[in-house]
Amino acid sequence: MADKLTETAKVNGGSAIAGIASPRCLNEDNYVFQKFMRMACGTNNIDSASRTGFAAAQKYFEDLLGQGITGNIIEGLKHSETILVLGGDPTAVNPILGLSIREAARKGANIIVLGYAKGLEKFRTVQITSPVFREAEVLEAVLVEIAREKGVRGERPYVDKVIRELSDKEVTIKPEGYEELKKALLESASTSIVMGMDMVQRTDGHRSLFGVAGLTYLLEARLYLLSERPNEQGLIDAGCVPDMLPGGRPINIPDFKEKFEAAWGGAIPGDEGLTLFEIIEGAKNKTVKSLYVMGENPVFNLPGGASIKEALGALDFLVVQDLFLTETAEMADVVLPALGWTEKTGTYTNLERRVQLQIKAVESSSGMEDWRILSELSNKMGYKMNYSGADDVMREMARISPLYRELTYGEIAEGSSLWPYHGEPLRGEVNEVPEMTDVTKDYNADFYLSVEKPLFHSGTLSRKSPALMKIYPEPTLKVGRAAAGKLGIEGGDRVEFSTSSGSMEAAVTVDDSIRDNRVYFSNNFPGSGVYALMNYNIDVVTKAPGLEGCEVTIKKTG
Repeated sequence: MADKLTETAKVNGGSAIAGIASPRCLNEDNYVFQKFMRMACGTNNIDSASRTGFAAAQKYFEDLLGQGITGNIIEGLKHSETILVLGGDPTAVNPILGLSIREAARKGANIIVLGYAKGLEKFRTVQITSPVFREAEVLEAVLVEIAREKGVRGERPYVDKVIRELSDKEVTIKPEGYEELKKALLESASTSIVMGMDMVQRTDGHRSLFGVAGLTYLLEARLYLLSERPNEQGLIDAGCVPDMLPGGRPINIPDFKEKFEAAWGGAIPGDEGLTLFEIIEGAKNKTVKSLYVMGENPVFNLPGGASIKEALGALDFLVVQDLFLTETAEMADVVLPALGWTEKTGTYTNLERRVQLQIKAVESSSGMEDWRILSELSNKMGYKMNYSGADDVMREMARISPLYRELTYGEIAEGSSLWPYHGEPLRGEVNEVPEMTDVTKDYNADFYLSVEKPLFHSGTLSRKSPALMKIYPEPTLKVGRAAAGKLGIEGGDRVEFSTSSGSMEAAVTVDDSIRDNRVYFSNNFPGSGVYALMNYNIDVVTKAPGLEGCEVTIKKTG
């Protein structure tokens, strides 16, 4: 394996190698992974499935509003007068955060929901159901009207400029609840915005992101991003993105790059690497020849499953490092057995940017820590990495990364290690807002397929739990009451549902909280993941996949 990767880099250059990191792995694992890719393989082609939502959104917000804009304490939600929730159900995606929203509601907060959030049905004060896939227009409309009332702040001229440009537009979309939303935001002395990844996963998702950024800026609101995996924040901080070194330092700023090169004892490639879907495209067109996947299952967990499988099949060499023989591992040339989260010691960083220490609870007779596999492979490739344990990796991170400066396991164990720890945040580096693109399309189909995020399952690992499988044993197609009536179906009926990519069969659940013509299916069960039925377009600004407009036909079978 070391010889194959070395040969790829020697013959085709480091840019022919790419790596997909994991938001389920430890900070230490991800730090060593990006160091391995940059120093041993000679590439900045490093990204993760977090690109499909969290990483894309965070980069956009930090570019506009400054590093740390999403680093807010969950406890702060309980003290908000108004909470705007959009793009996902926090009670299912991040239950602790969802409970804080419910507590705020009990204290009298305005809970305004834009879209589908079943877990807040009994707690919301306002429900806004926009025309399907047109939430960006609703956000732009309310941003414009608030700007007319409050004026711009003058702190970030490039943001003020775009808000003024939007203000020239006539407000034409005001769905039910719109006026209550505007009034609550204008009158609130303490506002929080909780955004899920459904807002990001649009071909023009950057429009919604600017709407949220503008509201955050004008209202001086707290901004929370729902995180679907346990360490999405940590892998970004560790440097598993194609344009940033550890600590959020841009790779194209020479001073930062030179400091890491001096610490690591070698050259870092100068160009920004490929994002996740650019890596997939590179595999398809043979510019990426070798791919190293750590703790991820792109064949199952990314939209356009057939296309992803085709792309990985075109590689010269595929390495998968994981716990189980996943759909992606079955295609690999080499599979390396790793350890599960209970079997290793290290740190995670949660959505409020709190670093948390995990101590190994279970001894394993097989497999190795991800960081250890990578360091041993790196040694065989000629770049030496010698760590005695995960704490040794953290010591290096604390010495080298400006973000983790002097952070220790002892301090982390106390539970108070909150961003920016002992480090120094950066000011926003951009001086203009990326140009916004309107995706003009009429959505006139009877039904559209969307992704369900069930409370009792996360990714595909949870299907290995007998207890969770007993609670939620199989996926069901969730439809609204109006859709059920139109189709002549009831809860428990079986249906076949089809898109241009294929078809599946499942039982139906009727969900009264679904008020538009979207139907929902999960991506957690083998052989029946919704992503296999969904194609995507790429948002040119965020590089995240747009999943909107997936037309689906539904036929009762029993």
